[in-house]
Amino acid sequence: QNNSSYMKFCKDTLADILKEVILIYDKDDKYNKIELIIFANELICQVEKDEKVVYRREMEVESDIDLVIGFNTKYLISLLDFFDNKMLDLYLTDDLSPAKIQTEDRLAVIMPIRLI
Repeated sequence: QNNSSYMKFCKDTLADILKEVILIYDKDDKYNKIELIIFANELICQVEKDEKVVYRREMEVESDIDLVIGFNTKYLISLLDFFDNKMLDLYLTDDLSPAKIQTEDRLAVIMPIRLI
């Protein structure tokens, strides 16, 4: 996957977390971003509002990268819905480059958002 690292995760577990996150945001929250902290085969999903962590949940993943990256929660849910597989690989280069999920028959790309 040319210079990219990966994170293998359970699609349903991450989708459940993202659905909980959507409930945190008001309709006014333009970006509804989630911060993903990938470290030592663990994924920490958290939301900050007014510089305070208002949501935090952890899940086990398999990864070969340590990275903090942000995504629009709604876009990430839509991306996961596109796949039928239970386990997915998210390919990442860095916190500002497009991330990719690819299976035998499908490919999806999502742009991260700045966390600061």
